Amino acid sequence: MCGMLLKSDKIKSLALMCFPVTLTIFFDIYFDPQRLHYRSERQKKKQRQKAKRKRLEGKREEKREEKRKKQEKKRKNQKEELQGKRKHARSEFIQGSTREELQSRDSPSMTHGQRVTRSPLVGSPVANTWRSSLGVLARVAASKKSSAMSPSILGPPSPATTSFVPRIRKTRRLTSAVWRDAKPIYHRNILVKAQCNHCLEVFPAGRGVGTNGVQRHLAACEKRLDLSLVVDKLKSSISSPHGSMLQQWSFDQIASRKLLARMIVMDELPFSFVEYSGFRDFVESLNPLFSMVSRGTIKDDCMEQFNQERLKFCEGFKKYRCRVSLTADMWTSNQTLSYLCITCHFVSNWALRKQIIRFFMVETPHNGISMFNVLLKSLQDWNIEDKLFSTTLDNAAVNGTMVEYLRIFLNSKHMLPIEGQLFHIRCACHVLNLIVQDGLTVMKGVIDNIRESAKYVKSFPSRLDKFKAVIAEVGISCKLPSVDVPTRWNFTFLMLESSLPFRRAFRTLVRRDKDYKFCPSSEEWKRAETVCAMLRVFHTATEVVSGSSYPTSNMYFHQIWNVRVLLQKEASSENDVIRAMVVVMQAKFDKYWIESYLPNCIAVILDPRFKLSFFEFRLKQAFCSDIEKHLDAVKNTLNSLFEEYSSQMADALGESTQGQKNDEVMIEENDPLADWDQHLHQKQRQSANELDRYLEEETFDRGDNFNILQWWYIHSLKYPILSCIARDVLAVPASVVPSESAFSTGHRVVSDYRSRLSNKTVEALICHQDWYKSDVQCDIVQEDHYY
Repeated sequence: MCGMLLKSDKIKSLALMCFPVTLTIFFDIYFDPQRLHYRSERQKKKQRQKAKRKRLEGKREEKREEKRKKQEKKRKNQKEELQGKRKHARSEFIQGSTREELQSRDSPSMTHGQRVTRSPLVGSPVANTWRSSLGVLARVAASKKSSAMSPSILGPPSPATTSFVPRIRKTRRLTSAVWRDAKPIYHRNILVKAQCNHCLEVFPAGRGVGTNGVQRHLAACEKRLDLSLVVDKLKSSISSPHGSMLQQWSFDQIASRKLLARMIVMDELPFSFVEYSGFRDFVESLNPLFSMVSRGTIKDDCMEQFNQERLKFCEGFKKYRCRVSLTADMWTSNQTLSYLCITCHFVSNWALRKQIIRFFMVETPHNGISMFNVLLKSLQDWNIEDKLFSTTLDNAAVNGTMVEYLRIFLNSKHMLPIEGQLFHIRCACHVLNLIVQDGLTVMKGVIDNIRESAKYVKSFPSRLDKFKAVIAEVGISCKLPSVDVPTRWNFTFLMLESSLPFRRAFRTLVRRDKDYKFCPSSEEWKRAETVCAMLRVFHTATEVVSGSSYPTSNMYFHQIWNVRVLLQKEASSENDVIRAMVVVMQAKFDKYWIESYLPNCIAVILDPRFKLSFFEFRLKQAFCSDIEKHLDAVKNTLNSLFEEYSSQMADALGESTQGQKNDEVMIEENDPLADWDQHLHQKQRQSANELDRYLEEETFDRGDNFNILQWWYIHSLKYPILSCIARDVLAVPASVVPSESAFSTGHRVVSDYRSRLSNKTVEALICHQDWYKSDVQCDIVQEDHYY
């Protein structure tokens, strides 16, 4: 052991002695002057070679730039020369040419026999026409007509012009079988390339190349072979006649992705749905060739389709020549963010359409001027700023301020008919709700026992079972009473309506259940019957004016009149509580009746079943003392609307349908019957008035299946001006329910599990879903109207 230690110490001492010598030898070799000189020379040589390559590359670039400039100059000169030749040939051929000169220019050095011998169309009538003098004159007229219509001159086939006139190529019909799996790519109506539908590769396929390259690629395309294999397996697995349908089937990845995005929007699915393993396995079992996308990609697809459809709608509204009406309402999401929903209503192809155009977040403050700014910007973005007829809103104070700002702005640009007298429409459902709520505040103690009874029997399963046993014993076979929602009067009505048949059951339940202490008395049941009958009228009116697939502006007057008749009837009730409730409701009714009767009456007059006579009949009952005042207001509004529309259509029709106001009959001093002639002329001129003719004719028979829009479509030629007025007036919605219905979708889209969606994404999902459901993208078309 000691010997080994001594040996290792010797080795260490020897290494320490040799280290300086080794280091000296290394430095001598590394810093040898010859070696350093050689290395510096090599570096200089590399630098010279690099500089040389840089100079050569610069020269090549200069030559390429010079060559490019020469070619560009040459093309420019050729273009200018060609244009000069065309201009010279056109002026020489068209201006001042005689018939004989044109004939000689057609064939200067060829006889008729030579032309007949060389022409491939010897016996053609077309060739004979072109060879005749009449054909020459026809070519001259055609050249002049084409020169007036377009800058390119397509002159006759003469030696002076055929070398300069460009030939218009028509797109050739593709007959090759390769185009079933390839997409043609054209350049100036000339086929240049082909794109594979499966792998999206592009190949030359011009006239000189042909389709052999495309055919060879399709024969070796892996994706196409996989598709053929899938189709063969499907054919072998399907023995029914439907298997023959696979021969015409072809897979398109882009089309499948569009349908996938449509499913996400329509069914309100999350974007992560495409990443669920079960859904991916299901799609792969249907078509293994479909390349599944990620959540980010499907979101981009949805946004892209939304933006494309939005541009189409904007262009459609830009060309739409009639007026539109709007409804707008606010909604607060679970994120405590305020969203504004704007819905557009219009008549297209004589059918009522609605479309949500905006669903966006509105920043605070929510005052009149800020709401006016966001609404005006939305109108300008959708190109409907100058096409507004009316706006239906609820009775919030901020809405009144906003509409007044918007009316002043649009009137300053003369964009509203009759200066916006019919611009602001108050929501009918909101008005009915305010009337009912004021009445229910008086009836608080009357229906409390019925409300608590319905709640009691449904609070526990044991109580419900006991109540069902009582129902079976009494012999009642009706739906169980519904539970009331105190803030929603329609639920109160449904609770009363469903509880009234169980009057005997509740009386029996008192004897069976000692805990039940809310049994209504006979007097309370009688009051409940009266209240239920009153609420039924309001409920029916609300359902009628809440529609969005049919016109509601002409129905609002009749429904509100039923409410007026009901209140007048119950005002003389023997029950003090009912009378007190009716007094409060009638005060609210009179307030909104004065504010909204004018737009409602215009729609009723344009209903051919009622017209002005019905309105006069109702107005005498409503305003006994001020009948003339209100009747004149309605007539003046209707006449002003008719005159404005007729003035807009006067240029298109070529003449005014009203006649000229200043067209008076000259009265001769010595003619005793001159005043009679003037009277007849005046009467004829008034009878020529389209509005007067409509009002003087008999009313149309009332029926259950009457379609007022179809009636105006049939009579649009007879009443061209009134049909346009009716088209715009009947498109006015009576309530904001179409906008409020979007809030149900908003609750599902902006849920607790999807609270991180951006504002633009929320708007795209809700608007695009509404467009898919309404399917109006093909309905906004440019129609033949007079203004």
